[in-house]
Amino acid sequence: MSNMIRKIVLILSLVLFTSCVYYNTFYNAKQKFKQAEQNQFGKDKKPRSNRGATEINRAGLPIEPSISISEKTLYKSAIEKATKVVVYHPESKYVDDALWVIGKSRYNMTEYIASDKKFRELVVRFPQSKYSDDAYYYIGMGQFWMRKYDVALESFNQVINDKNSSYRDDAAFNIAYMDFINENHSSAILSFGEFLKDFPKSDSAATAQFFVGVCKDSLGEFIEAIQAYKNVDKYNSSHELYFDSRFAYGSTALKADSIKLGMSVFEDLSKQERYFERSSNIRLKIAEGMHLMGKTEDAEAEYLKVIEQFPKTNQSAEAYYRLGLIYQDTKYDLEKAKEYYNNATKEKRDSPFYHLALTKAANITKLETYRIKLERDPPKESAPNDTLQPDLANIENNQDDADSSLEQIPQPTSLMPDKMDFIGDPNQPGIPSLISRIREGANKDGRLPKDSISMPSFEPYFMGPPAPKDSVDIFNRQEIPDSLKDEFGRIQDTLTAAEVQDSIENTAVQDSLKLINEDIEIRFLLAELYHHDLNRPDSALQEYLLLVETYPKSEYAPKALLASALIYEKNKESTNAKEMYLRLINTYQSSDQAR
Repeated sequence: MSNMIRKIVLILSLVLFTSCVYYNTFYNAKQKFKQAEQNQFGKDKKPRSNRGATEINRAGLPIEPSISISEKTLYKSAIEKATKVVVYHPESKYVDDALWVIGKSRYNMTEYIASDKKFRELVVRFPQSKYSDDAYYYIGMGQFWMRKYDVALESFNQVINDKNSSYRDDAAFNIAYMDFINENHSSAILSFGEFLKDFPKSDSAATAQFFVGVCKDSLGEFIEAIQAYKNVDKYNSSHELYFDSRFAYGSTALKADSIKLGMSVFEDLSKQERYFERSSNIRLKIAEGMHLMGKTEDAEAEYLKVIEQFPKTNQSAEAYYRLGLIYQDTKYDLEKAKEYYNNATKEKRDSPFYHLALTKAANITKLETYRIKLERDPPKESAPNDTLQPDLANIENNQDDADSSLEQIPQPTSLMPDKMDFIGDPNQPGIPSLISRIREGANKDGRLPKDSISMPSFEPYFMGPPAPKDSVDIFNRQEIPDSLKDEFGRIQDTLTAAEVQDSIENTAVQDSLKLINEDIEIRFLLAELYHHDLNRPDSALQEYLLLVETYPKSEYAPKALLASALIYEKNKESTNAKEMYLRLINTYQSSDQAR
């Protein structure tokens, strides 16, 4: 009997000891996990405000975890101890807890594939676990950070369908936000709207309302965007989100040409002491508003103050960049514009304006290079030798036809005095008919309406008032020398392909062909530069049309016609655009552009 009692006591002691061992193991794992999360997140275990966001947009967004070495050590210790519970005590009531500790530790360490595996094991083995809805939410978040949005959507929907889940509002917000980051703005508006309807008391409601405004803004629905930003005040927003919504409100008002409204918003923000640290951004917007109101000198002075008071910052880099735009597009001073662009690149290399300014400066350098090349002397005819004599005779015999052909080409030289308006004087003789029609869509001062410059990730920058009519046009195109056009006419209009081939060995012909082809190519590149990089569609149009009229047999002529048609179409000059398209189709039927 005594032996039996001893055996029972031994078994009970062993069971109790084993139970204590795995409980202690799990307890230690949980303690390490809690300590790591406390160090990583503080008291907020589900951070919502985007502490690491940029100054442009700090609205509450999902935050990807970041981890220190000490926190990683604690998580590894928690994983090691929790794994022992799962492996050695699979029947324990703490297994689902251990799986949660492992999965969440892996997630916090940004090991999303490993965390996904453990979370899925948890929901399959323990569908009724208290950690089930948490696991589904973090499965979705892990897939979200891996940009597998379809899989994330499935998990978030699973969370939303669980009426008792505390993560329902987070999941609904993330579904809408995935639409936003995938630029499905119309769908995002609906999703954020449903979120606001279902969770009006959520601490993410103000953020959702803010993003309704962002989506409307992105779709160009500026009036609706302004109202959406204004409605952020209806929800419990933080001071930072309030600033974001008011700043976006003012910016959108400027884009919608409601300049007085935008200026009043920024002037109000500038008076609030709690936003003093944002004063550089506010003053940049005030300077932009001044420029839009035609107060260019005041805008320039405001930008210079920002540079002086906030040196070597993103704001000073932007101020230099904006000054470059003013001197390029309003004051027509390319040298000064280039200086400001170069200064912008020296302020802060990681500024978002660094590459923008670098590109603008490079474009001006490219323009200067093209203009220098176009100013070089035209080719001079060499004395004829015996091998070229038959060809020169042929040219002389057909000179009347060549001159007659050239007479039909409008001479552009009358458009190119030292000082001229962009469009030129329509009363001067010899203006090409196509170029003179540009004036049909011009403003009262004879200039075409300026397009706005659209910059990636930033509000469009609007052009200020046009320069006085008597200002010097530094974008004035270069004159094509008559001798160069005559040479082109002789070679293309009077020499047959066989005759050119026969005389190709001649240096004079080679030089002439090379120089002519170079001239054509440079002129086309110059037009492209005006069109795509310098925001000068009016100057681009002149260069394209000049190229077509002067070098109609060039391979660039159909390209120039197509580009001209597109510029006309963008300026809503449908008649001129149609004429360009028809001319392209009829004259260059076999070209890619005609097709």
